[in-house]
Amino acid sequence: MRGETTVGKIIAETTEAIWECLQPTYLPVPSLELWKNIAARYDLLWQLPHCLGSIDGKHIRIKKFNNTGSRNFNYKGFFSIQLLACADADGCFITVDIGDLGRNSDGGVFRLSRLGRWLEIGGMNVPQSEPLPHDNEGPNFPYYFCGDEAFPLKSYLLRPYPQKTLNDQKRIFNYRLSRGRKSVECAFEMMVSKFRVFETPIACSESTVISIVKCACALHNYIRKTEGKLYESQNMNSQDEINIPQHLTQHQQAVHNLSTASSVREYLSSYFLRPKVSLPWQWKYAVEPNIYRAAMTAPGAVELSRVLRIINIYNIIIKVNTKISSEALQICFSPEDDVKLAERVSKHPSLFNAEHALYKDQVVRENVWNQISSELKKKCKSHFTNCQTMLEKPKMNKYIPYYGFLTQLMSVL
Repeated sequence: MRGETTVGKIIAETTEAIWECLQPTYLPVPSLELWKNIAARYDLLWQLPHCLGSIDGKHIRIKKFNNTGSRNFNYKGFFSIQLLACADADGCFITVDIGDLGRNSDGGVFRLSRLGRWLEIGGMNVPQSEPLPHDNEGPNFPYYFCGDEAFPLKSYLLRPYPQKTLNDQKRIFNYRLSRGRKSVECAFEMMVSKFRVFETPIACSESTVISIVKCACALHNYIRKTEGKLYESQNMNSQDEINIPQHLTQHQQAVHNLSTASSVREYLSSYFLRPKVSLPWQWKYAVEPNIYRAAMTAPGAVELSRVLRIINIYNIIIKVNTKISSEALQICFSPEDDVKLAERVSKHPSLFNAEHALYKDQVVRENVWNQISSELKKKCKSHFTNCQTMLEKPKMNKYIPYYGFLTQLMSVL
């Protein structure tokens, strides 16, 4: 039998030898031609022009290294080192940076990584800016990488718009960006499913863990390119008529000044709305932004505003929250019941307007609730209270109305 020390040396030497053998062929330093091929592949598969790769980080679970304290203890509650990787459209790694502390964020790891430093000074053989496809008269658009919200916004690194500032144009941009960004996440999942060593903490020295991860990345690319099945592009009939929602046509205005990262992202988000480059199904991610605004300007809508928001948010949460039990779903009001409730509550501002003279009169409020409950034959007060609770939770703000239930309420108004 071999001792632990001998086995450890064998693993370290073997993984390092595999890396040195495979890296020049299957994980080479990207050239200008390779970047161009990657960008073309991203445009073909995910309809994301000028994208050079998707960047993300992964925590490699480890057993705590000796004399390291809590430096590798991450926010997920275990010890790890960071794998920062950039993947192409087919889920193959382009660059990897391994060994940063598990407690660091993805943005901080990227800033200190070799890839981040090279991109900051304009290195890595990245192609020069040029017009986007179907935009020959437009400005020269830079090539870029895509990342999630953990990464900083740069002219060479685009991230999604924040949830709090979303409109239809930004929602569509986030969807289009996520189509390309998922390739690195798929690469991580494929690598973990092949090499089960990553499913449990790795009990090796720091240098050996880094060698294991480097070896796994090289072997992943080797298997993916020699035996794997590459992604296939979707068939989209270019002759199909694409109907752009009318309220989005006003966003199709050119932004020719691309001197800042925000303007680069803004131009690309506007570019995705053009008929020649839009996807037939992307419009389902757009919603009518004027429904709620119209409701707030309708006669008598000022008193109804809180009622409308509460009922709408509650219905959306019920539909999307899969953790709600079947019993809870059975006692929910139907859309017709909610419309009737909105009609009746709107006639009694004392139920929802804190400035009303009778708002603090519990007897009057109880009598009104009993009257409404008897008319609808439901427990209206508890339903309305649940809606208020949902609205007051900060995490529920992202559900503030954009969706279809308000159209039913508008028909009543």
